[in-house]
Amino acid sequence: MNPLNYESFSLFPSIVQALEIEHFDNRELVKAAYELKDRDEGVRKSNKGGWHSKTFQVSQRDTPINQILIDMIGSFPNMKKDWKRDLYLHAWVNINSPGSFNVIHLHPGCQLSGVFWVKYPPNSGDISFRNPQEFVYHRLLTRGYEDEFKEQTKNKSYYRIRPQEGTMLMFPSSLEHGVDENKSTEDRISISFNIKIM
Repeated sequence: MNPLNYESFSLFPSIVQALEIEHFDNRELVKAAYELKDRDEGVRKSNKGGWHSKTFQVSQRDTPINQILIDMIGSFPNMKKDWKRDLYLHAWVNINSPGSFNVIHLHPGCQLSGVFWVKYPPNSGDISFRNPQEFVYHRLLTRGYEDEFKEQTKNKSYYRIRPQEGTMLMFPSSLEHGVDENKSTEDRISISFNIKIM
């Protein structure tokens, strides 16, 4: 039998967007992250080890951290021109020391979440996303599809992304994600955020 007119396409995908700054210089943001850590004892959330700042609202460009978030979020293509007008943005800083990681979690109560990598030493932990349909399609994903097809369609149980300094990811808040153990000898620094579209 010769099958005719084969095609495959995705329906209702979880859209993950990435935006990168060319020639990113992280010195000012690294300094701002450590200054914030000196003033903030931090909280425990999904982090195992490391430091997670208290959450803060971002509404104006009054700090280097707030400025980079507002500028980057406002630069994403494929968003309506006025979408920023009606949103509530809050953020936190993560300083993940060697040996620390973030367990798999999601961010209820908002529509979009994201992360901006300020400092990413080699081997300091990839971010991974769990397929929201993995429970239902476990056998299909593990024993049905060819590996090449799963890679091509990004339809696996987990999908890993290697961070890059100066890059921001934005994704649906309902998408479960975690960060692997920092196996480097340096801190990994990121700024995470949640967006509520009002």
